[in-house]
Amino acid sequence: MNVTRANIDTATDEFTSLVSTASFIAMDLEMTGISLPGPETKEHLMDTPSMRYVKMRQVASRFSVIQVGLTLFHAKTESKTEPKTVPVPGTTSASTSPDTTDIISSSDTHTSSNVDAYDARVYNVFTFPQKGQITLDGSAVDFLVNNGMDWNAWFENGVPYLRQGPAEKLKLRMFPPPKPTSQPSNGTDTSTDTAAVPQASPTPTPIKAKRANANANA
Repeated sequence: MNVTRANIDTATDEFTSLVSTASFIAMDLEMTGISLPGPETKEHLMDTPSMRYVKMRQVASRFSVIQVGLTLFHAKTESKTEPKTVPVPGTTSASTSPDTTDIISSSDTHTSSNVDAYDARVYNVFTFPQKGQITLDGSAVDFLVNNGMDWNAWFENGVPYLRQGPAEKLKLRMFPPPKPTSQPSNGTDTSTDTAAVPQASPTPTPIKAKRANANANA
């Protein structure tokens, strides 16, 4: 199923109802580029996972996600008498709906009880950035064109999205946090705890003043 802004609500409802019962889920992204020139992002065999992450983070920050692919796999419960072959991507079996593909893994010598069969439901979500610049890499565009990317669907009907920073600001504007409520005052003190009020200590009399008072009394 190709998901655009025209059917995003319907697709979301369907996906939400099916995701909790899926045997497993596969995810993939299509981007406007997957590499940057320069030694800073060049891949090396001895890169550690943290080094690889830093390099790929620069790539992900530069280019845009144009398609999110989600596939839900549900194990088949009915018995199979004959193993089937995995269909060519984009095609469906006659016994399934247009958006469902049969995936069956088995050998010719396995019996029907050992067949692993799944219904695969594919959601190709076209995503178009709401704001900001779009950077296209020539090799990435050539790859997507050769693999049937529908550029008109992306430009015209891509589901809008925001990056994390602008998305958080928009969320605060749409759903502001509740303000703290203050208790109304009726002029009486209803508290049961009383705090002890410290008594003021007498002002000490200077020593010279004490002597002067003693001489006067004598």
